[in-house]
Amino acid sequence: MQFALSVAFACGIFLLIGSALLRPFHARPATALPFTSIYFAQMLLWFSSYLFLPAVNAILIPITGMSGSIRSVVIAIAVAVLLNKSLRSADQNRPTTNSGFHFGHLITIAGTAAILKVALAYSSQSHIGALGLDTHQHLYWIRQILDAQYVPLVERGTEVLSLYPKAFHLLTAIWTTTGFMDQPGSWLKLMPFLQAFLPCIAVAELVLARAARDNGSDATRPLPAVGFASALLLIAFAMSRMVYPNYDLGGTPRFASSGALFFPYVLFLAGSIFEHRLLRRLGWILLPATGVLLLAMNAILVVQLIVLVIPLMLVSQQLMPTEGFDEGGGVRRWIYACIALLPFAIAVSDPWIVAQWTQPLGSAGDAWLNLFGVLSPERAAALGLIATDELVAETTDAVVHAGVLGIAKLFVTSTLAGIVGLFGTGWRFPFLTDLMTDTGRVAIRVAFIGCAAGAIYWTRRQRTDVAKRDAGFASRLTAALTAGSVIGGAAQIATFEFANGLSIGRSYTFELLRNYCEIAPSHVGLVAGSFALIAVIYWASDSAPPIPRLSKVFVHPASIVTFLALAAAAPFTLYGTTDVVEPDKSFWAPVTDKDLLSLRQIENHIPNEDRVMAPANTWGIGVENWIIPQGPTAGVLPFSTKQFVFNSRLGTSVFFNWKDLANFCRGTKEHRAEFLSRNNVRWFLLKGIGSDQEAFYRKMKMCKLSLPAMGVTFPAAFTAGELALYPIDPSTVKASFRERTRTAPGS
Repeated sequence: MQFALSVAFACGIFLLIGSALLRPFHARPATALPFTSIYFAQMLLWFSSYLFLPAVNAILIPITGMSGSIRSVVIAIAVAVLLNKSLRSADQNRPTTNSGFHFGHLITIAGTAAILKVALAYSSQSHIGALGLDTHQHLYWIRQILDAQYVPLVERGTEVLSLYPKAFHLLTAIWTTTGFMDQPGSWLKLMPFLQAFLPCIAVAELVLARAARDNGSDATRPLPAVGFASALLLIAFAMSRMVYPNYDLGGTPRFASSGALFFPYVLFLAGSIFEHRLLRRLGWILLPATGVLLLAMNAILVVQLIVLVIPLMLVSQQLMPTEGFDEGGGVRRWIYACIALLPFAIAVSDPWIVAQWTQPLGSAGDAWLNLFGVLSPERAAALGLIATDELVAETTDAVVHAGVLGIAKLFVTSTLAGIVGLFGTGWRFPFLTDLMTDTGRVAIRVAFIGCAAGAIYWTRRQRTDVAKRDAGFASRLTAALTAGSVIGGAAQIATFEFANGLSIGRSYTFELLRNYCEIAPSHVGLVAGSFALIAVIYWASDSAPPIPRLSKVFVHPASIVTFLALAAAAPFTLYGTTDVVEPDKSFWAPVTDKDLLSLRQIENHIPNEDRVMAPANTWGIGVENWIIPQGPTAGVLPFSTKQFVFNSRLGTSVFFNWKDLANFCRGTKEHRAEFLSRNNVRWFLLKGIGSDQEAFYRKMKMCKLSLPAMGVTFPAAFTAGELALYPIDPSTVKASFRERTRTAPGS
């Protein structure tokens, strides 16, 4: 329940900020846009954190030793927006609409219930910790950002530049901070659903606002309103299952990318619906900043921006003209200056992007990083601190091997494959196709293409008569969204085929790109298809005559109460909470507040210079090799601030790779003793010791090594709850069972 209250509080803060931002543009009160406001406020705070925190820290840290904080950015933006005179004065000039019952209230009720349902599912103590390796790493990085209150360039406890994009972790930290939560685990798991949900519900709210404006009140058009509510419920429940691809939420930043990915288009669409050139223009102006932000989440998302979102905007630009639009008021030059600086602010704040642009600079890049006390991965590798990463050279080799003609030929063939693939059975467009047979998948795509063609034909008829511009808006919107989604779908298939052609027998990097392109439609196509579905319903009802008798039924108080009750109850009845991912208890045990308190007590006894070991093993798939923390102890590792070895290369574990662990496990007792002494490994942390600690000690193994074979001595030096901290003495390392049998007589 604590997490659900945190979600409600954070959404309330974002609602206040977003409502003030949208105040000059939309009518009141029937067309209130609560989730659109939350969505826009989230993006404002996300961008602002990148824009202002680095500048503030560059001044504060050298002078005071203190840094700015995420919470200070949230408070400053909230105060600035809520007290802005131009936004408040615009309230007097806004148009008003019927203040009676609005079927858009169904959208608000259903959306609130859907978020509440997922939030309640993740409110249990078992969701404080990770679900597996992916969320283990993300949780560690979010904790690092929350502790620092900005995005550090280095891994915790080191001077080595981090090699993972951190935009997703900053976003989760912003929500966690705004919701006044101490632990981000539940927020981490909510993000895929929330970020896919916000663009969809924002589009539904915006289109309903336009319908209410065009029709005076949609109480005279009940069928569109009921259709919108039904579509939203279907979208919300489909997403609550589809954004969780496996038990570990693998690829969490990619599956939580829709909020950033579709923001320029939703901003553009808001300008088209409110008839404000300014908002449409901002959608285009923010494209570069959005592209860099997506690069700071996962590089594949930039491809999605190019192949899906930009075609959506280009088609919409042509089919939704701006005749008669307002300029939307002036924008001060300093705001445009901030927007222009955004891509650069993100590029110098995200460690992964910094690594990409400093690497080609060679020694100059190393010198620039040294000014901030940061070691580049290449420099750290040259000093023997970490292993080298050869993926960049592998990518270059693949491109050179293909040659100019080869790439040109591959581009043509992949483009043709993308066009043909629209009528195939393997690509999912939109989300409904996951529930259909192969024939059904083809049929739904053909139907959408037909809708696009029909809407374009209808649009051309309407555009000849300016007086019918409002009446033809739904057809233009439908044409733009369906045609743009179809073009984007073909481009996604073409991108997959292009990456597939370069990856065959040559490059792991392009093989990874191919895999990303293959799963992208499960969240990107989902949102785009949802947009199109909403527009199709709007278009189908655009010229439908009112049905007076049926209208009276729909606006009867009893009917209104029934609709609202169904909208609120549906999220809790259609899907049970068991559909939400639970931790894999055979691999990753749940973590509670009591465990974290025990961890703090244990850490008080560990000197800062000492390193700690916990159970771990190696795991490989293809050319990927990982260090995987093992057993119940793994759950508490993301919350530790001490120096660990073999913690999936997080923090100080970046100095140790899978080969170090493999050699430690397979080496001689002399090799193990030397490793422990050289790296000052003095402690072994275990969870789940039980009542018989001696039996647990003798039974426990790591990569087939007993605890005495690793120099772990009994009894435990300190215990707290289920945690125990054992001393490690390199001089007491015993021979392993394998070593003893190998040297035994007759072996």
